[in-house]
Amino acid sequence: MSPVEPTAMAGPRPTIEPAPAAGPILAVDGLAHAFGGVQAVNGCSFSVPAGSITALIGPNGAGKTTVVNVVAGMLPLQRGHVYYAGTEIRRPADRVARAGLLRTFQLSREFTRLTVLENLLVAATGHIDESLWGAIVHRRAIRARERQLSTTCTSARSKAP
Repeated sequence: MSPVEPTAMAGPRPTIEPAPAAGPILAVDGLAHAFGGVQAVNGCSFSVPAGSITALIGPNGAGKTTVVNVVAGMLPLQRGHVYYAGTEIRRPADRVARAGLLRTFQLSREFTRLTVLENLLVAATGHIDESLWGAIVHRRAIRARERQLSTTCTSARSKAP
């Protein structure tokens, strides 16, 4: 898929260089989690560079969902360490989310008894770009951030081998 160029923007395209990262935005070291006698994850370690798009891949039953749930604070960290933006994080999930590390689900379903607006408000997390109110009030800031991310992704693609 090729990047979409913003042709409707007035004036020259802004050049926004991402700030150099001091370290990975997410680092997992020796993560382990068992369900009863079944060791779902044992000694998982990886890091995610800031500004990158990273995938966690593996066959069914490899423990990918367990890793994501432990990192997001939805399951207890039985062994190992999880660092987000240089700070060690632990449960509960709401504190992990407030720190900025959010988990999404593959299947999204609305609450059938709520209106569309009420469903959107349920998903609001307090981040300006993830709440209905923030999307309305902070449109310029969100658009600027979208342009910055688009520039970063386009720049990373052009540097890829």
